[in-house]
Amino acid sequence: MHDKRSKVVVRKDGLLLKLSDPLDYVWYKILKSNKDKIAFSWDVRFDRPSFEFALVDGNVEASNKASENKLKDDAYEIYMGLKGSRPKLENFLKVVGKAVTRDMSEDFLRTEVAELRDMNPGEFIRVADDPNFATKVLMVDAVSEGALVKTRMGGYELASGVEIGSSEKETVSYLLNPKNIDIRKKIEYQIENSK
Repeated sequence: MHDKRSKVVVRKDGLLLKLSDPLDYVWYKILKSNKDKIAFSWDVRFDRPSFEFALVDGNVEASNKASENKLKDDAYEIYMGLKGSRPKLENFLKVVGKAVTRDMSEDFLRTEVAELRDMNPGEFIRVADDPNFATKVLMVDAVSEGALVKTRMGGYELASGVEIGSSEKETVSYLLNPKNIDIRKKIEYQIENSK
């Protein structure tokens, strides 16, 4: 015997179920059992080409949106601290690998940083909150002024050819090591005198 209540029709705009309603709960279970056409969550909806729909918990979706909004808010707050300072804007762009010239207007710099903020707020926050940010700025400036040389393999050498790190991470560690303060001060001096 076939019961028409066991057939669930889902239109393109989806189907809202209230799991406190017994019939909706049965439909939910029916939909959940169709593992070929219905993804068990929004996050896995692209895992199989056969998925036509995804089950979404309204509370989880709201929580995800709230987390996403908080991330955007945090990125915007950081941006607000950067946008009023040309040196901070320039340093941020340098650390993410963007070329910065002195003739760029402050409006242009703000726009570039804002685009990075909007494109990937999480990465924007990671870069801005990096505890080694100042050392990375020093490294970019040192390369720009010839005090450091970036090798083809991603390492760094002093202008004399002495390698101080085979990667950015190693070079940061080297420059932060108190044993190497003299070399760091020499690099800072070279940068300062070239301006």
